[in-house]
Amino acid sequence: MYIELLKRVSEYLNKQGFHSVKSPPLSWEAGKPLKQKHIEIAEKNLGLNLPLDLAEFYFTVGDGLSFLWEIDNVEDVEWVGVNIRDLKDSLKNIEEDRKNSIHWSDGYKFGGVDDTNLARQTAIQMRKWLPIKPVGNGDEFCIDLGSPGFPVVFNRHDWFDGGTGANGHIMAANFAELFRQWANVCFQDPRNDWRMAIGNNGVDWKGDNFNQNLRLPP
Repeated sequence: MYIELLKRVSEYLNKQGFHSVKSPPLSWEAGKPLKQKHIEIAEKNLGLNLPLDLAEFYFTVGDGLSFLWEIDNVEDVEWVGVNIRDLKDSLKNIEEDRKNSIHWSDGYKFGGVDDTNLARQTAIQMRKWLPIKPVGNGDEFCIDLGSPGFPVVFNRHDWFDGGTGANGHIMAANFAELFRQWANVCFQDPRNDWRMAIGNNGVDWKGDNFNQNLRLPP
């Protein structure tokens, strides 16, 4: 599924005259495909299971993905491209969080939020999040390994500085669904901010935050 979608996006954009950031023709770069043993080692390290659709990505596409291209003179499109962390980098990020991030600090007071109890619950839940895609401002796409179905959630880097104490708005029901829907809009970033593009039912891919003229044909 993943390779097919990447090929469709690449072929469509090549026909539209877009080109790779590095050199034409437009294509993607991925790490070496992982094996089941790599997934098992990661799961042992985490003490949590990885979703099957994410494992399929690592098996078929590879360990990490970079797919970027130039998109000059396209109205209301700020950035296009997808970069997925390799599994080792995701695990390293979690290990660094365990040492430095406040959601791993049992003694943090969460004085900057409306509901400190909610913030503590949020922090505990975040310990089961696997970071898969950095946004650039400190925010991150994560997979919630502690919730049924392994939804993809949006991690706001400043969630504890103002607000209710909640974090992790659901972007998609799972990783495969996120990838499929994002590919349909050629991996655009939203016009404003990812936070503005997420509604009660996940990312609103058909809304005004995305240029609907840059969409895969049926």
